[in-house]
Amino acid sequence: MQKTAKLICGLLTSSQPVSLIFYISAGKLVRQIDLGLKPAGNYQTTQRSIYWDGRNASGEQVVSGIYFYQIDAGDYTDTREMVILK
Repeated sequence: MQKTAKLICGLLTSSQPVSLIFYISAGKLVRQIDLGLKPAGNYQTTQRSIYWDGRNASGEQVVSGIYFYQIDAGDYTDTREMVILK
């Protein structure tokens, strides 16, 4: 069974290029996902949320631990914390 993490992006008031950047707690880059231009709308619903498959840039499953992810959408940037448990 493949595990995924649901990441709530929020509300985009206009079309924006969106990217997610994942880091381990020590600050090392794990993976960057460029989602391209996303239309304005609410990205808090299950259907429009962003899902991460828990893989690093090499396609390997990440280990349990504390991770940070940064959401970049135009002028909006937010960094959040998540815990991966296996």
